Amino acid sequence: MINNIQDYSNYYQKWNWEWFATLTFNYDNPNPQSIKKLRLDWTRKLCTLENIQVAYFYVETYIQQHPHLHLLMIGRDNDNKTLLDINPTEYELMWPYLAKIEIPRSETAVTNYFTRNLLTYNAEWDIYNNYLLKKTMN
Repeated sequence: MINNIQDYSNYYQKWNWEWFATLTFNYDNPNPQSIKKLRLDWTRKLCTLENIQVAYFYVETYIQQHPHLHLLMIGRDNDNKTLLDINPTEYELMWPYLAKIEIPRSETAVTNYFTRNLLTYNAEWDIYNNYLLKKTMN
């Protein structure tokens, strides 16, 4: 049973994450539907422009009532293109607010950070594209 930071972190290490994205908002207490719409619009733009499927776990956290998203991301196309083949700066600039996309140097570091945000801030979390997540699990 998963019940602590290390257990969660170990679970998230079942994937070789290609991007760790942080997406912010310029306002406090946004409507949850607007957060979802922005996230999905950004994701669909990435998929369409790059002709790639993406999957991710995301956590929506609030620090002092200010929301931001963290995403552990992976991507594939039919020719083995991944998110590592894509310039993340372009997609940082496509997010309407401040965004930072990093290529993880340490799976442990990004999964620990993601998990701490999930548990510390009593955050909302979910997945995008469960099919690809299952397919790419180590």
